Amino acid sequence: SQGNQQWGQMEVTKARLQQTQTLLNKIQVRQAEVQEKIRQTPRPPQPSSTRTSAPDPSQGWYYKGSFGDPDPLEEEFKRWEREAELEELKRQMGR
Repeated sequence: SQGNQQWGQMEVTKARLQQTQTLLNKIQVRQAEVQEKIRQTPRPPQPSSTRTSAPDPSQGWYYKGSFGDPDPLEEEFKRWEREAELEELKRQMGR
């Protein structure tokens, strides 16, 4: 009944909270790794020109091409979104 539904929702919320905490920890570890890699990467000499231009989409961080495997964190977020949409559809159908 309603109490069982609320209990189930609470359990789902607890599980999602735990998943979110785990994901947050992974993100923080990854950020630390990236910062360390940035510190270890030698910087190229800056051009003497002070003229600034728009970023070239074919180069650098701006480029959004395929670099191999998809980001596991992005995949995890997408999976959570699909689960949330499925739960919402189930709730709507149950009414």
